[in-house]
Amino acid sequence: MTKDIKELVDLVLKKTDRIFVPEGKTTWRLPVGIPSLDRVLGGGLPGGTIVQIYGPESSGKTTLAYHITGQAVKLGYPTLYIGLEGYSEQYAKACGVDVDSDKFSRVSGDFAEEVFNMCIEGLRNYDLKVVVMDSITAAIPKSNIDKKQPTENIDKGPSIGAKARTVGYFVEQLQHPVRRKQAIFITVNQLRTNIGKFTSGLKPSGGMALQYYTDVKISMWGSEDRSTGAIDSKVTVSKGKEWDVIPWGTTTLHMEHGKGIDIDRDVITICEKAGVIKKSGSWYSYNNGINEVKYQGLAAFSDELKRNLALKDELYEKSVQSQTDVEIVEGEENEENEES
Repeated sequence: MTKDIKELVDLVLKKTDRIFVPEGKTTWRLPVGIPSLDRVLGGGLPGGTIVQIYGPESSGKTTLAYHITGQAVKLGYPTLYIGLEGYSEQYAKACGVDVDSDKFSRVSGDFAEEVFNMCIEGLRNYDLKVVVMDSITAAIPKSNIDKKQPTENIDKGPSIGAKARTVGYFVEQLQHPVRRKQAIFITVNQLRTNIGKFTSGLKPSGGMALQYYTDVKISMWGSEDRSTGAIDSKVTVSKGKEWDVIPWGTTTLHMEHGKGIDIDRDVITICEKAGVIKKSGSWYSYNNGINEVKYQGLAAFSDELKRNLALKDELYEKSVQSQTDVEIVEGEENEENEES
């Protein structure tokens, strides 16, 4: 006689905690504090996920990582920032990170293995909830650091594929505590040239294991104004294995040199699309039912929001509550390779 499979499931669940019933839904989200990006993400970064931010240099990846870190600390989540490419306390503060908070910790390291082991230990046995690594590309295996540069043809340099193997082993160990604890691991990644007989172009580094285990991918492609240092970065979010994220949703973030992402501009743009703010030519007007204010130019309106915090909070709430459509990009990342 065939037994009911539920009997076996119940028996195993009672014997060990290594077998468990998955949640089957997102239990919490981390809002990044940028209305247009939060909308594309379905309300924020979902808990229990591995998130990858990648793109070419000067596209705003580190800036976005700082903003997410600041938001996590602000909301009271124990956060670890791993700065393998360096760390600027001044810029972190400009991006909203409370560096003096007891919820914020920062480290760096010489070897990839040391950093990876600390990260996994913190997620398994400590109250760590959010990890931000900038970047996984700068995590160099100890075997590569110990070897000398080849001086002759017979000399052997760093092992080919050593980093991909190290990162692959790390994410295999990482995904278990992240999903069981419903934590969030965010890593910045760089692009490398994919040189092959039949394929070419740019792709994120770190091997295929990192791409497989990533739940949310955020690609950033920026254009820099060299006269001011400002960057307008087109952000595309692909869902990976997280189904609540809008597939191939995009937004554009404006970043000021030394100041971070201009969230006020983002709020104005969202409110304009929702009809909360009216635009006529270069003039922006807003009527809250009591009085009407007008500003000429997006920059002037954004500067006013920085001074008028009451108006800023009012528009921010309306931008979050508005249900404007999000631009969806059909197909794959072909345009990214074209831009590169």
